[in-house]
Amino acid sequence: MDAAVQQFNVRAHLIPFVTHLLYRGAQKSHQPQQWPIPVGTMDLYTEEDMEAFKDILPQGVLYAFCHRAGGWHKRPVLIGSKEAWASKGSDARMWQALGKDLKLDFGPQSMALLEGLYNAVAKRPQNKKEQDHKAHTDQAEIKRLKALKLDGHGDLALSYWALCALWPQLSTQRLRSTSQSRKKGRDALTQGTLPAASSNADNTWQGLLRHFVRHHPMLQLRYGPWSNIPQPMGADIEGLIKSPLRGLLPWWISHALSHWQAMEASIWTRPAEVFTRVREQQHALIQQWTKAIDATGWYHLTPPLVRFFQIQLRWLMALTGERNPMTVPSMAWHRMALDAPISNDDIAAAGLRRLDASYSSLRHSEREALRHAWAVMLESVKDVSEIHRKRLRIHHADREANDVYMVDWASQNDLDGLTHRLREIARTIEGRLG
Repeated sequence: MDAAVQQFNVRAHLIPFVTHLLYRGAQKSHQPQQWPIPVGTMDLYTEEDMEAFKDILPQGVLYAFCHRAGGWHKRPVLIGSKEAWASKGSDARMWQALGKDLKLDFGPQSMALLEGLYNAVAKRPQNKKEQDHKAHTDQAEIKRLKALKLDGHGDLALSYWALCALWPQLSTQRLRSTSQSRKKGRDALTQGTLPAASSNADNTWQGLLRHFVRHHPMLQLRYGPWSNIPQPMGADIEGLIKSPLRGLLPWWISHALSHWQAMEASIWTRPAEVFTRVREQQHALIQQWTKAIDATGWYHLTPPLVRFFQIQLRWLMALTGERNPMTVPSMAWHRMALDAPISNDDIAAAGLRRLDASYSSLRHSEREALRHAWAVMLESVKDVSEIHRKRLRIHHADREANDVYMVDWASQNDLDGLTHRLREIARTIEGRLG
């Protein structure tokens, strides 16, 4: 196609938008000025456009994994074979762990996703009437985006980073030219959860995000506790672990769980039912991931889960150093070390002071339900630890390479000590004996 007669200048508008999504993430607000893209036809692109995307998409996705998920940091991984039982443990950076199996292909579904997201956040010109672009109403864009089947390896990785970048905008965005445009927006990231599913909510931008979370195991791990999604999907998690994307997962899981800790302080500002639901969903997700890791044998995916619990313990420690635990921010864990000389009783007491201060208007019996949900989530560490205990029950002469890796890693990182400590704190928080 001659660029001079192109329906939409892809090089001037869509390519910079995609580049900013992948390279800058949610650090900036994305609001391109040219609207709309005439979606749904590959005739939109020149040969030069397609060549540019062939370079931009894989480079941008891998850049996101390296720079936003910390791919340059060494992590414990199992490598050397396509079978878990024959793979040996090593410390490696992301590109060393990937091997030669990963090939990120991006097809029409990826392009349709990017077009729809562009139209979703692009600035609408003031001198244009909505009826001039009936094919590009919010409802039409939502319908198109929900119809996409993003199940290819490149599609899964691209959709994760694109939606992470746009989540703050889409989670607060209101439908245009509807009664909803007169309603005050609500920041789902800081206020709690996306609206519960309903026939009306499904046709909103928040309903679209919930749809993506429901069908994407990594988006569900990152945003699931706040999205009112039913129980997580164990089969999809196993499928992802068995796929060539497995080499990315030590960093990918860590990035997803970093959102949990970033949201920690805000959980305590939400209504009691939201606090309970978030904790229950966190517990359910950890259980499903633990079961999938145990079933597939790729035990190098347990360290990111263990790190989440280590950070939770360090955050609880930070509460003990404050006269008013309500002022402790989510990132306070950075200033605490796991071996800090703080007793479990003091840690549990500080946690209870925060819970009582956050929900002082509730009766004691009502706060007991919150204590239970929180304690159950913290005790989820035992599900991760059980993978290690199962390996210990195998005679050392019968252990496969991945069994040896799990036993050695757990011993070197004192998984049993962490588990014992968090479970003791959880029992005190819940008020149980023994």
